Amino acid sequence: MSTDDPLYLFAKHQFRMTHNPAVFSANSDSDSCLYQISEKDAYIRFLPQLKSTSGIPDNQIRIWSASRWQGLLLYIEQPIVNSAYGVEHLGANYERAGMSTRIAQAYLRYQNDLMEVRYGRAPVRWGQSVQSSIIQSGYFPAYDHISARFTISAFKLELLSGQLSSEYLSIPDTNNDNKIKRYIAGHRITWHPNDSKWTFEIGDQIIYTGVNRSLELFYLNPAIPYFFTALEGDETTNPDNDNSIIFLNGRYLFKPNLSTYFEFILDDYQVDKNTTPHALGYKVGLDGGRVFRGHELSFELEYTSIDSWTYIHHGQFTSWQNRGYPIGYKYGSDCRSIAGQLDFWPKDDWRLHAQYTYLEKGSNNLNTTWASPGTKDTHFPSTLVTCHSLLVTSFQWFLKYGILEVGYSNYPIGNAEIDGVIDKPKGSLFFKAQLVWGFGYNLN
Repeated sequence: MSTDDPLYLFAKHQFRMTHNPAVFSANSDSDSCLYQISEKDAYIRFLPQLKSTSGIPDNQIRIWSASRWQGLLLYIEQPIVNSAYGVEHLGANYERAGMSTRIAQAYLRYQNDLMEVRYGRAPVRWGQSVQSSIIQSGYFPAYDHISARFTISAFKLELLSGQLSSEYLSIPDTNNDNKIKRYIAGHRITWHPNDSKWTFEIGDQIIYTGVNRSLELFYLNPAIPYFFTALEGDETTNPDNDNSIIFLNGRYLFKPNLSTYFEFILDDYQVDKNTTPHALGYKVGLDGGRVFRGHELSFELEYTSIDSWTYIHHGQFTSWQNRGYPIGYKYGSDCRSIAGQLDFWPKDDWRLHAQYTYLEKGSNNLNTTWASPGTKDTHFPSTLVTCHSLLVTSFQWFLKYGILEVGYSNYPIGNAEIDGVIDKPKGSLFFKAQLVWGFGYNLN
């Protein structure tokens, strides 16, 4: 499902109340939420919205469609947004008649009890955090990829290979540019024994780039960690153009409506004594929900720390970004933050929402030229540190065919929220009206 669909809002709430990951399926139809999707072979959904703020109105139309046949699913999402926010929402600056658009998602998926294979453009979310994983958050513009996941008893093995946005490198003494192709690959193993309260995951991922570089099969080998390719001398280009990350994450359920989780990434670790700092990152969190005097309440609280040079690399555009936005933590490198979210439902069709983030952001971002050696003893986050207090609070009224929302926010709009550098945002009252309408039909 689209993250802009109200179904995703209900899915996040349901996950915190039950910790059942199935609520995030493409056609989730939880009995406890509004705007359910009818049981049809195909479905089309229209989500136009008008949002008035003190600045430029954030108006957009999102259309998504899904079609199922046995184990196959075809999903397509097409947003059309105000051109003033084309880059923020879509990562694209294409504009015609004051509007910007990009195919946000378009993929084919096959799924059964033992495996799942997906091909096309779709968000990739690896990690435990619903709001912003530091591994792959899924909130950056989606990239085209193929992935396969296999279930063997209590274990799941997943392989990923995809292509990120290309970049251009000037050729000295000419007016020409070299096109740098950028690819990403990853594999992970998830362990979740039946009836266990634990989930544990380990894996690695890599970005590899170069002039006219193509997909490389040895990055699809499920049994060989990526850092071994450097030891074996298997790179086909300069080793600086291969940037790998090792990650761990896990979750423990105290009970179905309360859990704690963690994420850890190792981008660079210095075994020898030198002046180069480690490049690590971690997140710890707590989420859950409860019924308070007959009304549902859900919450999330997390702390995140990303070292000054994590995600940044000195190869040819091998830093962890896609179309200019971080692939991992939405505020990029060189930062630490405390974030919390609270949702309270005084009625089934009323929602009170509050979200707050305190962010300390250093001077490094994903466009910073790598200069890690000699900075081991520098302040973290690196100077100059900018402190941000980001707040959104709103009231939502869910009607039969739409949502009315009024509130205050100083969060940046759209994907500007996950840019590596954010200016001091200005707060504003806002009013939002969204239509939710769709229809389904059977193919037979």
